[in-house]
Formats: sequence, structure tokens, C-alpha cells
Amino acid sequence: MTEQADWSGKAVLVSGGARGQGLSHALAFARRGADVVLLDAPAPLATVPYPVSTEEELEAARVTVSEAGGTEVLAYAADVRDPEAVRVAIDHAASRLGGIDVTIANAGVFSFARTTWELSPQEWRECSDTILLGSWAVARAAIPHMLGRAGANLVFIGSVSAHKGIAATGHYVAAKHGVVGLMRTLAVELAPHGIRANMVSPTAARTLMATNPAMAKCVEYQVAGGTNMSNLLDVELLEPEDVTEAVLWITSPGARYVTGDVLKVDAGFTAR
Repeated sequence: MTEQADWSGKAVLVSGGARGQGLSHALAFARRGADVVLLDAPAPLATVPYPVSTEEELEAARVTVSEAGGTEVLAYAADVRDPEAVRVAIDHAASRLGGIDVTIANAGVFSFARTTWELSPQEWRECSDTILLGSWAVARAAIPHMLGRAGANLVFIGSVSAHKGIAATGHYVAAKHGVVGLMRTLAVELAPHGIRANMVSPTAARTLMATNPAMAKCVEYQVAGGTNMSNLLDVELLEPEDVTEAVLWITSPGARYVTGDVLKVDAGFTAR
């Protein structure tokens, strides 16, 4: 278990924070005393084959994180594909909290087709824009509020798809690869300001993105397309908390000289 670092007086922003991995990250920082900002987009996406978060889930997450120990917990409904809406929300949160110390760009959605050339333009845009444009939009809005904050961190949640080709999900793979490039560029640009930028890349975790009924067909397409979808270690799905442990470490003083890097929590998936 990662040491219980004291995040009192610090502000942590999590996109996609209403449930799943994002909520797990938010809870962990709140339990360590941080103020927390939850950002999520409770509106349906036509091409995503499972229900996205709702306004009720976002409010429930705010209450849950508040009860976990966060001094102040703020929640905003904003689509990360809308950079101006994201900027307005984060500006408001930063003005309330005095700045941002940790930004976790976690928001993402998933869809698939039998082959990449059978994806529709709408499928491509909704998935890719949420992941890549959304990661940039969150970073763009948060970084001005992180400047001058000692020990500030920017963390992107990646995926095994950020590091190898995987059949049936070309849009998701391309977007996650793009976030690697974004992270590395920001690591270079932010280093003179003392801000670190890194990525945590998990294999599939036990969230609705991976456990929804449509995933059986997706895996069928992936295997038929030539991808081995099994982990090297004997685990089918990570728990969200397994990913959170990596996020806690990468943002901790113990990782103070780690930047521009990827921490894989992938049970060996990308070693093949």
C-alpha cells in the first residue's frame, strides 16, 4: 500500500470523476486530505455501447468523496470535448481552491468495430475527441493554475492501447498513442516550471467500460483480428484501486525525479 501521504491544503482535479477509475483516484486523494474537483459529462454519446455517467452519479460521487475526507469537493458537468466549457469549470474551481496541484486527465470512452476501416466518422470522433482532445483541453485549462505550485503534477491515464496495436479499436488506439506524445511534450515544456507530467497505463479494469455486455463482441473481433487479449499474469481485470496506487506513487515525493514517463500497470499485457 502506498504510504498515506498528507495532501492537506492541496487541490486535485480528476476528469471522468463520476465513477470507475476516476472516482477511485478522487477518493484516494480525499482520504489523504485533499480538496477534490470532479469533472464529468453526464450526457449520452450515440456510438458508445454502454451508459455514460449521469448527473445523479456525478452528484453521488461528490457526496461520496466529501464523506471520504476531502476538505472541499466540487463537481462540474462539462464535456471534455468542449475546451471552453472545461476552461470555465476549472477556472471556477481554481478560484475557489486557490489553484490546482494535481491534474488527472482520466476521462475516456470506448467503442469498436469489426475492423478499423468499418468505423464510422462519428464513432471515430466521439471516442478520439473524448480521449485526445479532452486530455489536451483539461491540461490546457489546468496548467495556468498549476504554475508556481511546488510539486505540481499532471497525470494522464493511458491504456495498454497506448503502446501497441490492438485490432477492432483503431480510433481508441490512435487516441491513446496521441496522449503519450502530448504527455511527453508537456513534460518538456513544464520542466522549467517544476511541474512533472507522466502517464499511468493500465490493462482492462473492473469498470463499466470493460464489464458491459458489448465487450464480449469486441473481444471476439480483437482476437479474430490477431490480437492476444490475455494478460501475462493470472488476472482478467484489475481493480480500479490497482491503478490508483500507481497514480498515488507517480504524484508523490518519492517519484519527484520521474517525468515524461509511462508507468504501466498492465499485468504484462504489452510484454508480448
